[in-house]
Amino acid sequence: MNAFSREQFHVPSQPAGMARDLLGREATTCPPFALHRALSSLDGQGPLSLADASWPAGSSIPAHVHACEDELLIVLSGEVELILGGRILRRGTGSSAFIPRGTEHSLRAITQARTMAVLTRDAFGIGAA
Repeated sequence: MNAFSREQFHVPSQPAGMARDLLGREATTCPPFALHRALSSLDGQGPLSLADASWPAGSSIPAHVHACEDELLIVLSGEVELILGGRILRRGTGSSAFIPRGTEHSLRAITQARTMAVLTRDAFGIGAA
């Protein structure tokens, strides 16, 4: 399987590349969240991936690393907690966090939340292999 189970994420129509973009690895288990819009660099030729997601309070993505992608996480509503390179960051409505490639991170929704994640693909081949 090239991506984690779509049933766990309740996004049966989303491309497998989006799952790989979001977690940077082949498979994982994760509480459900609703993905509203997704655009994956791995399913096309563009340099960006985009994910607009709603998170039930308490849901989370476990620690993971994007080897070749930087991520910008924008909190559209609610409050989330990021563990980013060993630091705990709380972000609320209207705030953001930059996650450099190669940095271990996880996310947990403190309240019901909606986020937008923008990931850059290593279009020039200069990132980690």
